[in-house]
Parts: sequence; structure tokens; C-alpha cells
Amino acid sequence: VFIAQSRASGSHRDVEDEELTRIFVMIPKSYTEEDLREKFKMYGDIEYCSIIKNKTTGESKGLGYVRYLKPSQAARAIEECDRSYRAILAEPKNKSSESFEHDCYSNNMRQEPRGNTLPF
Repeated sequence: VFIAQSRASGSHRDVEDEELTRIFVMIPKSYTEEDLREKFKMYGDIEYCSIIKNKTTGESKGLGYVRYLKPSQAARAIEECDRSYRAILAEPKNKSSESFEHDCYSNNMRQEPRGNTLPF
């Protein structure tokens, strides 16, 4: 993962805090926050981790966030973690909702038809 920013994007610390240190991952629904922390602590110092839960039932949706202290740690986690986590940099909280990121994941996970499907 290569991380860069333009000079016009604001102070380096603002970008580092929200855009470059928090990753979004798919996890087994049985994971606890402690399980999530255990799986991702090998990549760096974790500031916090959280699991997205159904507001009604309190059950895990199989999605979570891990926020590292440094962007390099988040980048390492994305590159080196098991691909089944589908780790990506998370959108800053003030720019997006969790449901938006969930929708992005849902769209990316759909199976593409194989072969020529063009309507010629």
C-alpha cells in the first residue's frame, strides 16, 4: 500500500488521523473485539478496534474496524493480513457512514458472470 497526499489536502496530522490509520475488515460473525485485536496486533500498535453490530439484536454483522497509531501499521495490516479479511482503508467517520462501507463491500463481493455476457 502506497500512501501519499497532496499539499492541498490539509495538515498532515488530520489526514494521518482519520484517513490513513483506520482499516475496515470482514470478520467471522463469532469474533469478539478481543479476537479482532489478537488477529491484528501483530501489524502494529492498535488504538482501538470495534465490531459493527445489528442495532436491534446486538449480533455482529461480520464487519469491523481496527485503528492503528501509525499509517505504516495500517498499510502493513492491509498488505499482510489474510485475504479473507478483505482489509481496506476506512473512510473517515465524518465523510461516510458504516452502512456506506458495508454497501461497498457487498457490491465488491458479488460474483461476476464468467464468459462473454455482452448482449450482441
